[in-house]
Amino acid sequence: MGVVYLSIAWYNITFSKFVFLGTLSITTITGFATTGYLLNDLFDREEDEKAGKRNFLLGKNSVLILLFFVTSLLFTFLPWLYLPYNKITGWLITTELVLFFIYSARPFRLKERGVVGLIVDALYAHTLPVLLAVYTFSLAEGKSVPVLQLNFLAVWQTLSGIRNILLHQHDDMAADKKSGVK
Repeated sequence: MGVVYLSIAWYNITFSKFVFLGTLSITTITGFATTGYLLNDLFDREEDEKAGKRNFLLGKNSVLILLFFVTSLLFTFLPWLYLPYNKITGWLITTELVLFFIYSARPFRLKERGVVGLIVDALYAHTLPVLLAVYTFSLAEGKSVPVLQLNFLAVWQTLSGIRNILLHQHDDMAADKKSGVK
């Protein structure tokens, strides 16, 4: 949301337009985040059960799991009926969803592939959402993207994301050993 606020300032968006765009932004952000967590929990059920880790989808039947995914994807995509988009937006959204999937799903399971997993996590959790938010607000206002500032922001968010996933992996180390996860 910080980038949403920053975009409001960069593009000098009025309060009434902010309320509209901000509400749609929160909705799609919630959808993306939920979809990422659900995919991760879906593909980690076996390992999490072995490790005694909390996993939202453990013990849930297939119909309920499908309902969670459908709801999450509705939150992800419905705002785009009103948010401005184009081919670049589509590419950013598709990339985000593909990274969610290849991070957790076999045979890719990049979360267990060292540095590649760190980078992919940072990209889907931090960098791509920032790029999508700034780009969307630039479309909404019909203004160009502040390229230099966005590059600095993207590098910062990527580094911040790498730090966050390293801290997360450190915190999960005992559970990962228990379940045999690298």
